[in-house]
Amino acid sequence: MSEEVKRPRILVLGLGNTVVTDDGVGIYVVRRLREIMPAHPQVTIEEAALGGFRLLDLVVGFDVLLVIDCMKSEQCPPGEIAQLDEDSLQWTVRLASQHDMNFATAMEFGRALELHMPQNVELYVIGVEDIQTLGEKCTARVEAAIEPAAQLLKKRVEAYLG
Repeated sequence: MSEEVKRPRILVLGLGNTVVTDDGVGIYVVRRLREIMPAHPQVTIEEAALGGFRLLDLVVGFDVLLVIDCMKSEQCPPGEIAQLDEDSLQWTVRLASQHDMNFATAMEFGRALELHMPQNVELYVIGVEDIQTLGEKCTARVEAAIEPAAQLLKKRVEAYLG
């Protein structure tokens, strides 16, 4: 008799605001991911415009969390895709908040409460150029990063599913 392998529950979370130019890139990436990746019962793809402590409700119950957001920093030029660790979150819009509990602290809080929190967390960002102008389209360099970022997330999901 073969043992059934338990596959992890995976959440892919795109963060952003689609009415503020490049700020919507995380949402555009997960929308593209939905188009290129077949539905799978263990995989949930979500969009959110919130951050910090408020993300806690979304991530409880998952084993793996893949997050894509934008980042405004000289260390990540517009259109560049980077992977961050939790110590680098100060540069992101929604994962580090001056007015709320930051994402890393929210994750620690959830674990302290013994909630079922993701054990594997991967944070990806795309460098942005404009996160102040109202507009429902990204700048050219950021737009060009959407497909590669969606492909990257697809590969990461597939790696976790085995």
